This record gives sequence, structure tokens and C-alpha cells, in this order.
Amino acid sequence: MMKKFFSPLIVVAICFLSVAIFSAQNAQAQKESVTKREALYPSLLNEVIPHITKGGNWTSKFVLFNVGTASKPYKMVFYNSSGQPTSIPLKDRGSVAEVFGFLQPGASVWFETQQDSSPTETQYWSRLTEGTGAIQGYVIFSWSVPGNTPMEVTVPLTNDFMLYPAYVPFNNTGGYKTALALTNTYNQFSFGSAQKVTIEAIDTNGNMFFSTELSVDAGHKTAFLLPDRYPALQNQRGTLRIKRADAIGVYVSFIALQFHPS
Repeated sequence: MMKKFFSPLIVVAICFLSVAIFSAQNAQAQKESVTKREALYPSLLNEVIPHITKGGNWTSKFVLFNVGTASKPYKMVFYNSSGQPTSIPLKDRGSVAEVFGFLQPGASVWFETQQDSSPTETQYWSRLTEGTGAIQGYVIFSWSVPGNTPMEVTVPLTNDFMLYPAYVPFNNTGGYKTALALTNTYNQFSFGSAQKVTIEAIDTNGNMFFSTELSVDAGHKTAFLLPDRYPALQNQRGTLRIKRADAIGVYVSFIALQFHPS
């Protein structure tokens, strides 16, 4: 998910508000296929998938299902990393800008990105524009390289409004590196604007030793390795606190990833 810096495999996923956290390990150390399924708690606010990827040995799979008691329409719209509506190549569906239909109570629909032999990734994000509340879902990130054990991780739809701080672990020691991918989802209105977050690093003794502000343009996504972007985080581990930089909440969803070097 971060170009070709590492050979990532996912073993843990945790969702909190609009946060998905991944821990990744080298495939060659695995003895059997591992699939992690994270619990989903239905909410009217669950409507965003902040990170979608294909290529670079990754595919993204989607599951939408109706937790309501009546038939409901659904529509999922895709955006590129600049926040513009875009088409995404899906297996058995062709290149589509949206996926839509109706689901009976308890029914589900499954679809996934086309296999892509490109050595580099193409990234997207998506929003559920119809069916929120009754229609819930997951994205499943799948990594597969010949000769290595395939791995998957499942992340639920999230809400995209950050009102309270979110906490995620980071580890840039012993060859590990943590990456962040942040998406400003505030592009659905004509007055969408840049959103600012504050990123703070807290060491294992509870001391905050680093703080910076990050602005992401409307609809855009930014992704980077923490020690490369912020040298003060090299050879450090602890907890990141990510919070709104302004007095009001911000429309930002993010994913934190931890990689072991290949």
C-alpha cells in the first residue's frame, strides 16, 4: 500500500471512528493463510472507505449488506486520490464509476477490483451515497505474491467526521516503519475545503515529543512513511494522537500501517 518499500502482510485491523490500523509482517515468515475479520457496528455515519488500492500485488474486495428490515437501495461512488469522481476496474463488471442496486434484508453483494499486474499501486477512496444506516459494509485488502502466503485484512465502512482525538501506535525501530494514509472526504459539496489535523507523537513514557499540523486538500489523499516525512520520529515508537487542528471537527479519514522490511 506504500509503493514498494516493504513486503507487507496484514495480521491485525482495528477500527475506531474513522481510523483503520494495520500491522504487517513479511510473508515468508507465515506458515498458513491468515484472514482477519473486524467487527462492524451498524451506524448511520458509516459511509466511507478511505483507502482502496489495486496493483503492486494488491486487490480490494467489497461486501455490502442490508442490516435493516426492508429492501433498501445502495450506491457506492468511487473517487481518485485527487477527489474527482472516477471509474475503477471491477472483476466481471468492467470499469465503473459507481455500483448500485437493491438489497433485501440480510442480503449482501460482493465485488472486487480486477487483478492488476502493474508493479505500482493505484489508489482510490469511496463513499456510500445511498442506503446509509441500513446498508453496511467492508473492504477487504488482499495481498498475494507467488511463492508467498496470501493474506487479507477486513476493514468496515467508517464515518468521516473527526470530532475527538484518535490514538494509534507507531513503531519505527528495529527495521519497522509506520505509514499514514489520510483522506479529506470533504468533496461532496461545492464548498469543500482543505482540512487540517494535528499529529502528535507520545513516547512510551507518556511524554509528547513531537507535534505538527497537516493540511489535506478537499477530496485528496496523502500517504507517507512517518520517519521519512518527520525525521524526529526515526528510531522511535509510541503512540500517535491525531486530532482536529481547528475549533470544529474535520472531515478526515485515515489508515495507519506498520511494515516489517523485506
